[in-house]
Amino acid sequence: MSDAMSVEPPSIQAYDLFNGDADGIYALHQLRMAQACDSQWLTCVKRNIALYQKLPTNVALSVTALDISFARNEVGLRQVLGFGGRLRYFDHHAEEKRFAHPRLECYIDCTRDNLPAQAVRLARNSGCSAGNRSARDQLGRLRNYNAYRVTTTELHIHPVDQCRSVHRFEDPQDFFARSSEFGHLREGFAEDHQLPNALAPFAQTVLADVYVLPDTGWTRLLSGTLANQLTSTDSSKSFAVLPPCSSDTYVVSIRTSAASRARTDLFCHCYAGGGGRHAAGGIDHTPASDLGRIIATSINISREIAHEYFPTQHCATTPAFNDSAASLW
Repeated sequence: MSDAMSVEPPSIQAYDLFNGDADGIYALHQLRMAQACDSQWLTCVKRNIALYQKLPTNVALSVTALDISFARNEVGLRQVLGFGGRLRYFDHHAEEKRFAHPRLECYIDCTRDNLPAQAVRLARNSGCSAGNRSARDQLGRLRNYNAYRVTTTELHIHPVDQCRSVHRFEDPQDFFARSSEFGHLREGFAEDHQLPNALAPFAQTVLADVYVLPDTGWTRLLSGTLANQLTSTDSSKSFAVLPPCSSDTYVVSIRTSAASRARTDLFCHCYAGGGGRHAAGGIDHTPASDLGRIIATSINISREIAHEYFPTQHCATTPAFNDSAASLW
């Protein structure tokens, strides 16, 4: 066991906050394999990352955050530090609100994301067969897929249960041989993916497609993976996928094409609850009244004129809306 990071003394209560997708689950597994800790686990679906609200207040805590956006949780982490707590941050999302504090350790690298070639090379060097590499890749994708819903009760397997399952095994081969979780996730994925075959784009251009999904449980689960799947099928186009999360709000998942120079994260940050990375982003709880604006602007991102809609020096709560974009609809 590595002693690079000290184990918390029993007098302070420890919490691990982790995203309920593959990144969060495996980050927690690897950390606690290297450094055991009697911590309480708090997790979330992929969109609902406001985990600091679930922590006790007015008490000093030791908090480790894994794959939870620093920018989206600045208020909560300042509160932890304000109560005398300590905080360690492991993440790869935007860090524009990062600050220094003597009890805050940050390990944030926004460039370490979507590295399939490096993953294959590392797996080969460690002796993984092609079949084993394929199984590990599929399991990671299934974990990500499982994280897309409104609440954890809608998931095929709760992220805490996934962590407990994988944490029983030090060798991934033992997990595949002895755990039923892989089969359960795979069956749920196959059943769900029979449902969207009849979907057609709500709006379509040569460079971008927009899908507005019906109000059903499977559409919320498929929203993120559907956007990724569409992008992998046609990397020359950008895609926006919008499932409803209530009667009058939508979640937005946007993936820009490989050729696009537009910053998806900057566009999404212009909306309350928005964020992401250079080529992938999302917006939480978007009012239905904003759909036309978002759809039109999403299309225009792929036309390389995103700077007309969200100049970084004037990013307000919503991007400016241009009549030329409205005319698309």
